[in-house]
Amino acid sequence: MLTNRLLKLTVFAGIGLAMPVVAARSDDKPAAVKPTVVATPSAAPVATKAPLTSKEVWGHDFAQAKQQAKKLNRPMLLHFHATWCGPCQQMERDVLNSAKVLREINARCVAVKIDCDRQPALVQQFAVEALPCDVFVTPEGKVLRVNQGFSAADQYTALISQAVKTKAAAPIAVTKK
Repeated sequence: MLTNRLLKLTVFAGIGLAMPVVAARSDDKPAAVKPTVVATPSAAPVATKAPLTSKEVWGHDFAQAKQQAKKLNRPMLLHFHATWCGPCQQMERDVLNSAKVLREINARCVAVKIDCDRQPALVQQFAVEALPCDVFVTPEGKVLRVNQGFSAADQYTALISQAVKTKAAAPIAVTKK
């Protein structure tokens, strides 16, 4: 017979609860043992935010974007493109949907992609002469900057940053490539 109390505990991983597995006394009667909560070290949950998607950042409705720009007091980025334009398709594939560009746009402006073939009135209104073309506009409709031609992702993020800084500036900057 056992003369000493024997108590064996097993800690269940992840929940920090210790339960008796074997408990014996010298008189072979089960010992009354209550479960004990044991503090176990655990990593604090890490909040990971999913990367932005193109659908979250780019709109396709100019009127809706204008309302949102006024509400947020941010400039609009109008990206003029066409399905038949090779450089437009390259920008779509390599630049406009990259994580870095999406973050920059989301932080600084309201963005709209405008298909030139479907919205010729906007093409005329903003005097778009070459594709792709990016026009930065205040919520009131004042043109801040125009960039024509393909831009790599780093150039594009710099362009966004510069255009937003000149939000109150009077002159229009036109960049052709």
